[in-house]
Parts: sequence; C-alpha cells; structure tokens
Amino acid sequence: MRKGELSGLTGVRFYAALFVYWYHVILIIPGMYALAGRSLFLDAAEGGVSFFFVLSGFILTYNYADVFRDGISAASYKRFIWDRLTKIYPVHSCASTGALCPSIYYCCNASGRPRHRRFPVI
Repeated sequence: MRKGELSGLTGVRFYAALFVYWYHVILIIPGMYALAGRSLFLDAAEGGVSFFFVLSGFILTYNYADVFRDGISAASYKRFIWDRLTKIYPVHSCASTGALCPSIYYCCNASGRPRHRRFPVI
C-alpha cells in the first residue's frame, strides 16, 4: 500500500536536487571550479549532495518500511526492485541517450574516426 506524499518535503527535495546539479556542474565543466573557488556556494552544493542522499534514504524507508516490516521475502524484494526499476530506468535511459548522442558527435569527425583517443566523461 502506497503511503501519502510527503508534500512538505517536495520543495526541500527540489532545492537539494538543484544543489546536486550545481555541485556536478562545478566539478565537471572546465573552469567552473576555478570560478567558484572555495566559496559558500560550493560548500552549500557539497552539503546539498549529502542532504539529498539522506533525504532519499528517508523517503525510501518511509515508502517501503511496511513492505519489509516482517522480513525480506522473495515477493517483497521483487516488488521493491520492480518499483525502483520502473521509476528510475526510463529516466536513466533517456538521460543516457541524451548524453551519448552529443558525446559520439563530439568524438567523431565527418569520416567517423575518433578525434580523441577516448570518449569524454559522460
């Protein structure tokens, strides 16, 4: 049985995810770390990553505690895995496809041969 949404945490989840995004932008895009430096913004982004993981663990526990309350059975574990895969996999596959296409374009010239020896970090 699905529990009700934790509406009070929806806004908090948005800002925590935004900090995760900013943290990765600062680390991945060349020159952003030098631009950000050791600032309050970077420290907040690092804290946002930790907070996002704690919040995600809380929400998973809140939603699935009753499923695993009596122990882990094969049926409850299958249900958990199915619920997680059907929620995460479509977004993951779209994001991977969206990142793979520009990476292939970036790495290959018109002749189809790689310009660089390895693919950039996706």
